Amino acid sequence: MEPFSVNSLIADMKKMLLRLLGEDVELLTNLDAEPDVIEADIGQLEQVVMNLCVNARDAMPEGGTLIIDTQNIEIARVRQLDTGDLIPGRYLVIAVSDTGFGMDAATRAQIFDPFFTTKKEKGTGLGLATIYGIVKQSEGGIDVQSAPGKGTKFMIFLPSSDKPASAKPRDTQPGNLPSGSEVVLLVEDDATVRNYVWRILESYGYHVLVATNGVEAIRLAERSRAQLDLLVTDIVMPLLDGTEVYKRLKRTYSGLRVVYMTGYVEIRDSKMNELTLPKCGRLVTKPFRAATLLQAIRDVVECRE
Repeated sequence: MEPFSVNSLIADMKKMLLRLLGEDVELLTNLDAEPDVIEADIGQLEQVVMNLCVNARDAMPEGGTLIIDTQNIEIARVRQLDTGDLIPGRYLVIAVSDTGFGMDAATRAQIFDPFFTTKKEKGTGLGLATIYGIVKQSEGGIDVQSAPGKGTKFMIFLPSSDKPASAKPRDTQPGNLPSGSEVVLLVEDDATVRNYVWRILESYGYHVLVATNGVEAIRLAERSRAQLDLLVTDIVMPLLDGTEVYKRLKRTYSGLRVVYMTGYVEIRDSKMNELTLPKCGRLVTKPFRAATLLQAIRDVVECRE
């Protein structure tokens, strides 16, 4: 958790969002000239904004307009939101609006339920549930406005902070985010993280093979005729952990590089205690920003053994 300006975060994300949305969706921003500082995890909030924008894109298959707004508001009395009561106070609101097909009342009532999805086989039903968890953890709330044929507007309420914004938020990389064209095997058992990373990698030019666990990753690599350049894998997974996946694949792909992902910030798990990074390997801790992951990938790809 750290104090920062949401406007700076959205500005940093804009190029990435344009890649995600594609040419058929116009992206507009209407940001408060002097937004309140909020205190949250930057990586998690980036994931919130990205998930909302991807959902908006999916609701506009023939194109449309997506608008991101920020606004300071003062709530004088308890306010009822879709995610529950919001106590009085000062908040910064991030609104993501689209011109898509919208939702009826029955759908709206279920959107934050885990595993509920309108995307059939393409959806996990975890995106909005994850957003709900992140916002509630930050003591905020969410309100939704939507109707069939009239688009959707998600409003994220986050408490304002009295702390000064960090001069330079951690994990922010200067300049354009690095892209590539290598073949990447992504292994992650958490569907939300998997989809988040998958979207980032494909948006920045990588050819991505996706597996939900270590055993599936080995089988996928055996079936694939592609020359694997890089493994991006969670460490702690059922069936087969990420370090073992790398060891086995390294026997076949001698030049394979690896980026490990983990949510174990404190080195307390036995797998983490035993972890030894190869020279051309990196470790990123969850939640991470897109810039952090993309830079780690370029570091290992361009590393000389």
